[in-house]
Amino acid sequence: SRNRTQKPFLGCLRGLRLNGVPLDLEGKVDEEKGIRRNCTGQCLNATIPCRNSGQCIEGYASYTCDCNNTAFDGFYCHKDIGAYFELGSWLKYNVRKKPISDEAAWANWIDPHYDNFSLGYNDTADDIEFSFSTIYKPAVLLYISSFVHDYIAVVLKTDGSVDLRYKLGLITHKYELTRRNLADGYPHYINITRHNRTIKTQVDFMEPIVEKITLVEDARFDSPKSMFLGRVMEVGDIDYEIQRHNAPGFIGCISGVRYNVYAPLKALFRPNETDPPVTTQGYVSESNCGAFPPVLGYVPWEVDPWFTTIGI
Repeated sequence: SRNRTQKPFLGCLRGLRLNGVPLDLEGKVDEEKGIRRNCTGQCLNATIPCRNSGQCIEGYASYTCDCNNTAFDGFYCHKDIGAYFELGSWLKYNVRKKPISDEAAWANWIDPHYDNFSLGYNDTADDIEFSFSTIYKPAVLLYISSFVHDYIAVVLKTDGSVDLRYKLGLITHKYELTRRNLADGYPHYINITRHNRTIKTQVDFMEPIVEKITLVEDARFDSPKSMFLGRVMEVGDIDYEIQRHNAPGFIGCISGVRYNVYAPLKALFRPNETDPPVTTQGYVSESNCGAFPPVLGYVPWEVDPWFTTIGI
């Protein structure tokens, strides 16, 4: 017999498929029975979208933002998590590949072009972002090592310009991100994405630059090992270009650091496991002094850390 105490479904149902065939739900709607058309959900038309690659999660009449795979926190994944590094201090984050969830495996089976790199296990794609501020140069802003001597490095040079160095296999590729002097004490934003042999880079609000890696061998960044902030303290041989920019170390602020799903500063200051894979040496304190200002009006003023009352 049917359980008559069972509660009816309340919410939004859309995109229903049976055996791969989409059903015309709107065509079957009888609004006199309490069913309404145009169920788009909050996430598709959010008043304030989830920021910084946060995932929007539908509720009955609202939404929440899942910030787990971001370097930020807050309701909209909008609050920067950053740090101030004193001279000689450094942070090391040991990369642990996250297990593939059933949802991710299902999404990849349905769509082979699903962004696996955002799950942290695709070695033919990388996604890197962070912001920083400093007046000191040179420095290695970010260094990602590998078990097979590949590496990724973002280098602040002696003139304040910034280079990206990619070592894949036997070849080290060098890209100039900007010729501007970014060691001016103001926050600056760096974004780097790679899919196979295509690299897209962006600094601040400048136009993105798209370049190609020319390789005979496979374009794989194999076996990522560790991430370093402040100073590279990797054991073994280090590229000469990295060595000569590595001393005395980064002095200043860095914020919102993310490599794929790995966020070292969030792991340090907002640990969600008993043994986070991060160690520090020297003085590394939480600070958002390196946070790049968000687009004006993107978050409500009451939760916007950059909002200041302007007297008339």
